Amino acid sequence: MYDSTRKFIATHYSRELATWLLGKPMELTEIKPSELSLEPIRADSLIFLTEQSNLAASTAILAGLVLNKDIIQRLLRNDIMKESVIYQEIEDQGRQKGETNLILRLLNRRIGEISPQLSQKIQSLSIEQLENLGEALLDFHSTEDLEQWFNHLSV
Repeated sequence: MYDSTRKFIATHYSRELATWLLGKPMELTEIKPSELSLEPIRADSLIFLTEQSNLAASTAILAGLVLNKDIIQRLLRNDIMKESVIYQEIEDQGRQKGETNLILRLLNRRIGEISPQLSQKIQSLSIEQLENLGEALLDFHSTEDLEQWFNHLSV
């Protein structure tokens, strides 16, 4: 079922699929079946090579809907995926979420439960700001210290 669906999408929506995968419109070279039998690898037909890392990451995401993790890792090289802007963005989001959770736990332990408003402010901080808050909270004794830190941040 998946093979016929993928074939249908690739055949009928190749331009749209390329645009979605690469994030920008792209003119595709049409490869005729006769060309493939004569020259299986034509460098001028492999348009996607310029976007190799983003394509690899997009492929991994799509493959994850059907294949298990081990198969995907065997098919796609890790180093190519790590160069992808998609991979890096996902990694940054994960890092920010992890740092935010750690800061919230440390603050709750250091100064007691914080208000939802302050929690919301913390969740909107950049990674660099979270790191700075992580250092500053070692000197906090109350919620007022955290509020003062935010006041200095907006100055």
